[in-house]
Amino acid sequence: MDIEKILERQFLPFVSSPSQYIGSEMNIVRKDWASCDVHIALCFPDTYSVGSSSLAIQIIYGLLNQMTGVLCERVFCPWPDAGDRMRRLNLPLYTLESYRAVREFDILAFSVPYEMLYSNIPEVLDLAGIEIFQCERTEDAPLVIVGGSQVHNLEPIAEFIDIAIIGEAEATLEEFIAEYRKAKSAKLPRDELPKALAQRFDWIYVPKFYKPQYNSDGTITSLEPTEPNIAFPIRRAYVKKLDDVFYPTAPIVPLHRPIHERINIEIMRGCPNSCRFCHEGYTRKPVRIRSRKKIIELAKQTVANTGITEISLSSLSSADYPELEDLFAELNAIFAPKNVSIALPSLRIDKQLKLIPAQMSTVRKSPMTIAIEAGSERLREIIKKNIDLVNLKPAVIEAYRLGWRRVKLYFMVGLPGETDDELKQIVELTNQISQWRKETDSSPAEVTASISFFVPKSHTPLQWMGQKTLEYYEHARRTITESASKYSRKLKFKFHNGYRSQLEACFARGDRRLSKVIYDAWRNGARFDSWDDTFRYEYYQRAFERNNLDMSFYANRDIASDETLPWEHIRAGLEKSRLIAQRPQIS
Repeated sequence: MDIEKILERQFLPFVSSPSQYIGSEMNIVRKDWASCDVHIALCFPDTYSVGSSSLAIQIIYGLLNQMTGVLCERVFCPWPDAGDRMRRLNLPLYTLESYRAVREFDILAFSVPYEMLYSNIPEVLDLAGIEIFQCERTEDAPLVIVGGSQVHNLEPIAEFIDIAIIGEAEATLEEFIAEYRKAKSAKLPRDELPKALAQRFDWIYVPKFYKPQYNSDGTITSLEPTEPNIAFPIRRAYVKKLDDVFYPTAPIVPLHRPIHERINIEIMRGCPNSCRFCHEGYTRKPVRIRSRKKIIELAKQTVANTGITEISLSSLSSADYPELEDLFAELNAIFAPKNVSIALPSLRIDKQLKLIPAQMSTVRKSPMTIAIEAGSERLREIIKKNIDLVNLKPAVIEAYRLGWRRVKLYFMVGLPGETDDELKQIVELTNQISQWRKETDSSPAEVTASISFFVPKSHTPLQWMGQKTLEYYEHARRTITESASKYSRKLKFKFHNGYRSQLEACFARGDRRLSKVIYDAWRNGARFDSWDDTFRYEYYQRAFERNNLDMSFYANRDIASDETLPWEHIRAGLEKSRLIAQRPQIS
């Protein structure tokens, strides 16, 4: 099949945003297929605009392509109009570098950062002509592997996956490729290859080699390995020193506009704060710092290689970077004359915050973003969100003085022990932050509060605590909206979709039985569940009913501390006993 001709004549003229399906971007890597013995299709299971902004994709793509004999090409999940068109044309899913069918590659590797991308995995597999359930794959099918933060509880997608890599790409991929190459050259049958890898590394998880047993009430009795000499538990691999590992200083510059059009420089990995709700904070330890010298070097090279005019200093808590003030001063001195701005994704409110605005006064001013999470000090103590509000007011006022006009706040509702008064305190604090601008100007600031619904996540001290019901979320939304009606129109409150949050909780704490739920929901039409335009809750309602499963069992139930958890065989962070010790006491 001449894929390129079909694209030109029958596909691209008939789909929205065709530029996301053509490749040919700046800094793209094209290798000769015949000169490489390992061929990998790397997939981010969302749109091109989202996946192109993924730092993980850029790191993996660059890391693999610098290896001799390894070819890595990208693929994203086509938007529904494009996916439907591909099916009508019998056009197989293809990679952007060579327009080669994904089915022809040795490996299809998914990077999955978010639970609500799960239905796009069967969509990608189906469009690629790969059997969706791993037990049905034939000898010539690519090996389907997955990495990313969601592998810490892989069970809801376990039946779709051949192999999971538990850990960071820089710490695993070189050894993985070397061992895979040995197995391939030895002509191991496809069914035997995962076992060879699992017996070699304790960070390899092959779901079919671990069998769960269930009690009559649906809880798990046990989950044990069925093969000898494979890891139990499986342990996360991580890099020890960020300065010593690969970093993509020539990232691909997208043709179709990404959701974040900026350079990402990771300044720190891990988080010292350990907020009790935060999956990323608990599963990315220990904290590792990239040196200021290295950050400056990476920033210079990446700006030169891309021409992008915004640098984002990314980490889970950038304000905790030990040399933040000096780093900003040096970056501004280098890049402000070139009209390149410096941005931080979020700030923790402590005494460091008031140091930052002065360093940011020479760059473009996007909204100041602050994750407060809860309206009351009591709730912030419960979730261990360490915020010193004494420093909040002078820091924000200083930012207003330097020219900031807009602030974006993040809060959660449905936290353990929450009261109606604490819901109203979200509005009161949002209003205070807006009014503080009057101390530097005549009018209040525009403040947008983004309100999400608490989702209990695996490997955190709150993993045992059930999510509140959808009825409660609607009550919280009404309480906040009614309380806000008496305040300035400068305040805006945006609420996440509660139905999506309920499903997210199901998947975050889900077991292997949910693979068939996801499959049935996909068969019903579920795709792009993280997008408001395409999310349909009813697809999942029918899928849960069809499989005789209850959403409230996964999302809303408090889990006993002695119950076997679906993800207990994965060691991504602290031991279970230590997480139990950190559970909050709710009065």
